[in-house]
Amino acid sequence: MLIVPDSLSSVLSALTDRVGIEQLDQIDGVRLDQEGMRAFADNTPSRSERPYSIDEGVAIVPLVGTLVQKSGSLRPRSGMTGYDGTEALLWQALDDPQVDSVLLDISSGGGELAGCLDLSDMIYEMRSIKPIYAFAGELAASAAYAIGSSASKLFLPRTGTVGSVGVVVAHKSIEGAMKEKGIKVTLIHSGDHKVDGNPYQDLPDDVKEAIQEKIDSSRRLFAERVAVYRGMSVESVLNTEAAVFTGQKAVDIGFADAVMSFNEVLNIMKKNEAGADAPIITSTANAEVVVDEAMTATVATITTIAESEDETMDAVDLVDACDASDFSMLAPDMIRAGFTEEEVSLRLTDAQDIRDLCVAAGIEEDQILANLGNPVELVRSMIAMQDEAEIDSTHSGVIVNDKPATMTTAEIWKHRKSASANRH
Repeated sequence: MLIVPDSLSSVLSALTDRVGIEQLDQIDGVRLDQEGMRAFADNTPSRSERPYSIDEGVAIVPLVGTLVQKSGSLRPRSGMTGYDGTEALLWQALDDPQVDSVLLDISSGGGELAGCLDLSDMIYEMRSIKPIYAFAGELAASAAYAIGSSASKLFLPRTGTVGSVGVVVAHKSIEGAMKEKGIKVTLIHSGDHKVDGNPYQDLPDDVKEAIQEKIDSSRRLFAERVAVYRGMSVESVLNTEAAVFTGQKAVDIGFADAVMSFNEVLNIMKKNEAGADAPIITSTANAEVVVDEAMTATVATITTIAESEDETMDAVDLVDACDASDFSMLAPDMIRAGFTEEEVSLRLTDAQDIRDLCVAAGIEEDQILANLGNPVELVRSMIAMQDEAEIDSTHSGVIVNDKPATMTTAEIWKHRKSASANRH
């Protein structure tokens, strides 16, 4: 092997149960029994330690190597990261009072489909609790991109690569080699499709077509989630044909938010300048500042729209699009602003996200949606909601004594976290 001693110790320790290694003498003279080897392989910290690092309020959660559904470990090990461990880390970070935001440090070419979209959907919901950002440390492709795209913001360096929104299945046939050696395998089975895709026979056309149909469906599901996370249309994601994009090209097509180094992203997050999805208002005293910032952003948006070379969306088509999405109240403002078709699509996506979050939290959505284009009234609505001690959680799925419970937002998320932990 071409491997350093510490890494070799980790590999041997991970194999203790499989091959029956009873003890390990390390290069530093320390002798580990089987329990010690398991602890070494898991790289499990003591109870007083966190399984992630914190840098001035930013929890850094690694997502590296091959991604698998269940690794049974909080940390990456033996070149793999488990979706189960990542989810557990994120819940712990969101509960940690010393953590203000989370940075997913991604360096992975992907992995298993199983469990991937469940985790990415959960991250998409989690980011309403605390900002969750992602950094593609040179590579966040396929399953790793699904995870990264679900974060509040996704950054990459100049040489970083993201994308590969596609699915692959490999079939290996050894039928020809077996014929040359005079070997014949007979598969005795019950059920016409029981041995579909076996390696002892060349792939029949009908089986190949069935596999193709399955992965086409999986690819569309993948693209639909990326479209929601990134505020893009499904067709624009599918049209990338599973290509990967590097640096500024990834930003240009909408797969990333900006080209930055890891330290630049970290410094911006420390200063809380990474562009959180909504301003955090702690009291009415600083509302004026937030409103000024929101107004500045709105003016900049309107100026960008006015200078855009894209044609304004036809008013009739715009109204039809709003009606189809059940957001007819948004049409007048967008018509007055001269929104393009792409801008209308992004606004409707934002509106749907807001509606989903409001339903999950039991908050009436009308007041927020009605002021989506009016930052002053929007901020006033947010301040008013802060003063509500309790919310109706009828739509949150929380049942106590056979009746929908009335709980605070924090209590709802605590319940969801507990349910997620029990599921794993």
